[in-house]
Amino acid sequence: MRGSRNQSAAVFVALAMPVSAWAAAAEPLAGITERIDTIFADYDSTRTPGCSLGVIRKGELTLARGYGLASLDHGVPLGPASVFRIASTSKQFTAFSIQLLVDRGKVDLDADIRSYLPELPAYEPPVTVRHLLNHTSGYRDYLELNYLAGSRNDDFYTDGEVLDLLSRQKELNFTPGSEYLYSNSGYFLLGQIVLRAAGKTLREFAAEEIFGPLEMRQTHFHDDHREIVPGRAVGYSPADDGGFEIDLTTLEMIGDGGVFTSVEDLARWDANFYESRVGTRATIDRMLEQGVLTDGERIDYASGLLVGDYRGLRKVSHGGAFVGYRAQLIRFPDQRLSVICLCNRGDANPSSLAQKVADLYLAEQLSATGDEQSEAGSEPTIELPAEALDAFAGAYRRQGSLRVIHVEREEGALAVALSSEARFEMKPAAPDRFVGEAFGTPFEVVFTDAGAVSYWGVERDEEIYEKIELAQPSVESVARLAGDYRCDELTTTVRLSAEGTSLRLAHENPHKDQPEKPFVPTLPNTFDSDGLTIQVDEGDDGATAGIRLGVGRVRNIQCVPVP
Repeated sequence: MRGSRNQSAAVFVALAMPVSAWAAAAEPLAGITERIDTIFADYDSTRTPGCSLGVIRKGELTLARGYGLASLDHGVPLGPASVFRIASTSKQFTAFSIQLLVDRGKVDLDADIRSYLPELPAYEPPVTVRHLLNHTSGYRDYLELNYLAGSRNDDFYTDGEVLDLLSRQKELNFTPGSEYLYSNSGYFLLGQIVLRAAGKTLREFAAEEIFGPLEMRQTHFHDDHREIVPGRAVGYSPADDGGFEIDLTTLEMIGDGGVFTSVEDLARWDANFYESRVGTRATIDRMLEQGVLTDGERIDYASGLLVGDYRGLRKVSHGGAFVGYRAQLIRFPDQRLSVICLCNRGDANPSSLAQKVADLYLAEQLSATGDEQSEAGSEPTIELPAEALDAFAGAYRRQGSLRVIHVEREEGALAVALSSEARFEMKPAAPDRFVGEAFGTPFEVVFTDAGAVSYWGVERDEEIYEKIELAQPSVESVARLAGDYRCDELTTTVRLSAEGTSLRLAHENPHKDQPEKPFVPTLPNTFDSDGLTIQVDEGDDGATAGIRLGVGRVRNIQCVPVP
């Protein structure tokens, strides 16, 4: 199997790299191909979807391979010419379109976005284009707003309906510029600004100004879900029977996502960051300007790109995940090394896979610091007595949010429950330090006197938790919450019913999705169902004045009792 797949990959490379487009690819480092094949061994199958990989060294696509199938129906293998939806990795193309319009004087990064989209509400201080680029606008995420409104994953709605939804929001998640919170609404709105400023849709503008000049012939913003895409890799997610099922969307919003492209086309895009064939050096430099909060803190996010350091090296990257697709493009600009990993299976982790590949090429240049993340399963573990494990078990609240996770004791280890369906074992590496893997990403948890600190992935993203005692409301107090509540910002009414000390939520339209799990008490006057929260507001007389709904990237949707 491996031999036939390797031969297919070689054919794909030859077809994908015409002499006029690419210099002859240099041979990869000695023995590195076999080690990369080992990294992708779980995807190297003629019966499952998988991933396409590209490695760019000093401007040359030196290695391009496919692991798994683009189509399970037809047995078509993946390769560097396979076309994938790259989800949020698309955001850099939206940002670049905006930056090109800045070059032409048609967009001002510090202008109130209402100068382009006057139908949006006025907030004080105003939301600027720069806020949208850096995810510091405070705009609630439109995908999660629609989820709160009861939309099913396969419901269809239009750009106009999304604009109407955002225009109904009475408040933002936070004061513009004061926080960073990833929001797809910001990049959807940037796409609308391109339309107003350039007089062309984002798809048309990017095709004419970016993809065409860079000869990215397999790349486009996909704004018609019925459109045929030659060479498309079908997206899949794991099925309950252990196999795979097709995972797709009818949504046609672009800007926050929506780009279809291939490894070979992304290699052409990567080259533009050095050559500036499209845009100028100043355009590229603005793309890499990290956002700054109002308190002076510099964040990692720039214009559709994450800019930071990895083990002593400068790194630029962005991943994407939507329906059955996963994507990652990472660049080490000082070493002129980039890795592209595009997958058509929802259980893949291209960020981890791409980083492991990059580590092989950069092994002699990476610093061996105390922050180095051990590969999951490779770090020695120890045994702890049951009473030591019991001391760590309990509920933990993430700092600055309503999110509550649970740590449970298992035989000789602990398990962290992120939700009712996401529970991951972690083993002790030290008396107060545990390691594990979740969704293919290594993590560690360090327990403190006040709670715990977790570190995730190769970037070691930090999350701080405080240990809490769960609220214990009375059955009578929960029963008083039952009733209908009108949510004007979502144009829907929800009904709460009581089940002991828990709540159930239903939408007014019976066909709409609703949480299957009950809302259980966590914090005072707060109930949680796998990350969806209900906060209860009390009036001066102690009666229920209303409730506030929240989930992830949406805070404080106010709903008032219906008499």
